[in-house]
Amino acid sequence: LISETNKTTINDFYMFETEVTNGQYQLYLEDLRKQNKAEELAIAEVRGELWKTLSETTQPIADHYFSHPAYTNYPVVNVTYQAAVNYCEWLSRQVNAKLESTSVKVRLPQKAEWIYAGRGGRDSAIYPWGGYYVQNNKGCYLANFNPQDEVNDDGGAFTVLASAYFPNDFGLYNISGNVAEMVAEEGVAMGGSWNTESYKDIRVDSESNYMDAGPTLGFRPVLSFEGTMMEKKQANKILCKAWKKMCKELEKRTD
Repeated sequence: LISETNKTTINDFYMFETEVTNGQYQLYLEDLRKQNKAEELAIAEVRGELWKTLSETTQPIADHYFSHPAYTNYPVVNVTYQAAVNYCEWLSRQVNAKLESTSVKVRLPQKAEWIYAGRGGRDSAIYPWGGYYVQNNKGCYLANFNPQDEVNDDGGAFTVLASAYFPNDFGLYNISGNVAEMVAEEGVAMGGSWNTESYKDIRVDSESNYMDAGPTLGFRPVLSFEGTMMEKKQANKILCKAWKKMCKELEKRTD
């Protein structure tokens, strides 16, 4: 695939429809506990106390956001870059076990990949919905961010469901807003978050820098096939089938 905006060559990949959710991340932690991987568990820790670094948040959010069932399908936050990388590696092992393969890799997207996917096939799109404005004709915001209006009617005071709002043309939710998403380039996050104030900073190509985990930061992995033993079309067909099966199993375990 070629991105015409910057002439960067983008190889084929699949991307999560949503940001990784609390429920999906909980499965990862459960597996680490079963395997007694104390060192990786320490890295994977969800640091709920970081909610309190923002004046808007409250103690109940800090205490219950990750663990309460009401937030199961909300994006996981307060995890580090290394935790996100390790999660992707863990999920790679799960998918390859299903395929009896070693050729599938789950990873954080490169920034160029993230932008390409976020535009949903619209090479010059400013926002994932393809338009130039952040509100529809009824005045409702199209993403979860923090516009400094007298009435902020974007649907959420903090994060919202990972599948909230309409997806882009590639079926990807919350590319703009909700949580800024870590990419492969460490220290870089894309798309803005629920706490981003300027509509300019939730554009598809908007990037921000971070030093550590935080309540506005999450991630969304991609999946690619790195083998050479099968023809590309055959590999993609098998990969797509295995990926859908894996996603359904994860959904059942988080219901």
